[in-house]
Amino acid sequence: AQAAAAPVEASAPLPAPTLETASRFLAQIGLGATIPDVKQIVADGNYTTWLNAQLNRPLVEPTVFAWAKDKGFAGDGNFGTDRGVDNALWSRLLGRPDVVRQRMALAWSQMFVVSSSNMATPWGQFAAMAYWDVLEAHGLGNVRTLLKAITLSTAMGVYLNMRGSRKADPLTQRQPDENYAREILQLFTIGLNQLNPDGSEVRDASGKPVPNYSNDDISGLASVFTGWDFDGFSEAVPDHLARPMVHQAADFSEGAKSFLGTTIGADKTGEQALDAALDAIFQHPNVPPFIGRRLIQQLVTSNPSPAYVARVAGIFANNGQGLRGDIKALIRAIVLDPEARPALTSTAGLVYHGKLREPVLRLVHWARLFNVQSTDGRWQVPNLATTTALGQSPLRAPSVFNFYRPGYVPPNSELTCQGMVAPEFQITDDATVIAYANFMQTVIGFGAEQVVPNYTLNGWDDRAASPADLVAWLNIALTGGSLLPENMAMIISAVESITQLDAAIHAVDTPTGSRFVTGRRARVLVAVYLILCSPDFLVQR
Repeated sequence: AQAAAAPVEASAPLPAPTLETASRFLAQIGLGATIPDVKQIVADGNYTTWLNAQLNRPLVEPTVFAWAKDKGFAGDGNFGTDRGVDNALWSRLLGRPDVVRQRMALAWSQMFVVSSSNMATPWGQFAAMAYWDVLEAHGLGNVRTLLKAITLSTAMGVYLNMRGSRKADPLTQRQPDENYAREILQLFTIGLNQLNPDGSEVRDASGKPVPNYSNDDISGLASVFTGWDFDGFSEAVPDHLARPMVHQAADFSEGAKSFLGTTIGADKTGEQALDAALDAIFQHPNVPPFIGRRLIQQLVTSNPSPAYVARVAGIFANNGQGLRGDIKALIRAIVLDPEARPALTSTAGLVYHGKLREPVLRLVHWARLFNVQSTDGRWQVPNLATTTALGQSPLRAPSVFNFYRPGYVPPNSELTCQGMVAPEFQITDDATVIAYANFMQTVIGFGAEQVVPNYTLNGWDDRAASPADLVAWLNIALTGGSLLPENMAMIISAVESITQLDAAIHAVDTPTGSRFVTGRRARVLVAVYLILCSPDFLVQR
């Protein structure tokens, strides 16, 4: 959320990882640091060994959709509800070992947005779960393949009205629905205006941005996206929602279709026209810098330098082997770029780098560090996008614009003067800050429902005997070594104030009564809570 970093030469060699920089790396492309992973990366002497192992993990069954059915969420009592989707998605983010695949699914879900909170079809929660399966299956493959998969997903078909869009009817004055045609261009792939390879806007002779498309382009593309519907339908079971949509030729717009300088002939079938349209979009020169910058913002920093964007866009355009849209190459380009891996011995040099850690990732980073597990296997974590919880939850965005926009600037802030953006601040205000602090105070000790942390694993309770050692390791794991000295001293002092290590100390009141912990555990909980609420954790460097 800080000003853009100064350009870094791409040829600069990456320094060997330290405990701190390994932790930062895991916060960016994993789901937060764990002590074993941090130590492993340092022992490897590089970041690529761990990253390649994650990128080469096979897709593992069961799918989200199958998991939810197995847990009984397709039972009669759940028809007409959204029950199951939160359990299923939190089970992935909190419990799965394929952390890079899950991190990318979360990132893509915030770029190619659907929401289970507004899925207007029977068993809509299963459409959302099938969508996460699409993001898992294709989120580490190729962007072109991913675009087709999300386009034909039932969730996208329902959410942006492509499902059931039909050819024009002059008698009723019906026209093809333009919603998906507009959003795939504006929000998903190319944006409103032409871009240079470094992500900056192209300007005309009068200094104005150059638009990418017109209303005629939207109308032409909308005609391509006609004739698609569910592959079968049953209110009794949700299985049709796991299958891609299929084409109904009778509802397809006749005639040639033109958009973005491309014309698709009248002789093309609906399937052929769809592929031709997606090819044209995918080959648009805006796609590499547009998607590249968005992913950098999701993973690393809100304000990447133009040179950083250009390097990433270059890899998108050509992975070095002539392939466009290679997502694994794109990930490596983003997180192994020198601008993402600054060789710094203190946080002072990071003042112009980073992003606000969004609420979902704050919870996930804590949960992964302390090995949160579901005691009943159902991962009963609810929708946390409420005003009394995180204000954010996976696949729960309030609109197609996500919880926050990539170009958001807090009003009346210094960032406005600097021309900088801070996307995640769009869901940050006095109320959400207080709600987050209260929510985390409740869950860090005992979890929620049957989802509980384990503070004995990796010796956290044992470290409580030495407050300085405890806080030092938490600083590494949670902030990547970013705690300011004065904040570290304050937290150590608070931990030291708990002197009876083996005594039972009141921790929290619950509806079923008071809960107590040992003094050792209380020290850990106090340190964790204070760090989770500190600016040094909330801003991911």
